[in-house]
Amino acid sequence: MARTIPLIKTYGAAPVAKTFSQISDINTARIRTNGFGSSNNSVLILGGNVTPKLNSTEEYNGSTWSFGGNMNQSLHSPATCGNSVSDGLRAGGDTGSVQITSEEYNGSTWSYGGNTSQARNEFAGCGTVAAGLIMGGRNGSQYQNTDEYNGTSWSAGGNLLVKRYYNGGGGSQSDAWIICFGSFARR
Repeated sequence: MARTIPLIKTYGAAPVAKTFSQISDINTARIRTNGFGSSNNSVLILGGNVTPKLNSTEEYNGSTWSFGGNMNQSLHSPATCGNSVSDGLRAGGDTGSVQITSEEYNGSTWSYGGNTSQARNEFAGCGTVAAGLIMGGRNGSQYQNTDEYNGTSWSAGGNLLVKRYYNGGGGSQSDAWIICFGSFARR
């Protein structure tokens, strides 16, 4: 049985966590997955660490989940960036080995983007396909660096204050604010 995922409703330009409500179940149970979107009727979840690892995606239209395009790689624990189901980015993750690749989604198909500066999983992403950011993560050792995506290639960004993995993130490069929160952190 698929697990119910609550969404935060958005009100106006900024999200406000007022109440959570139950929505329909996803089609495939998933763990160690991620997703992107910016409203309660435009969300995508991807991948997952089940046997076997998943390359499938599911899109939410405000009432039901349906399968979207399959990623090129079956994996879990990637970072994601994106505003809608028609404009998203997946970076890194674990296929059985930790990945350096990224993929862009146009609403129906995935295509490879640039490679990140280092292979990593269990990390956060935020922003858009044209201005994405990934932060923290690990691949044996923990990272505190960030990478920035310009729609074509990744480049080194600033460092977090501490090394983090299993972290969350939010914000955008264009608004000049980023938040990195939670996780296992090591000074």
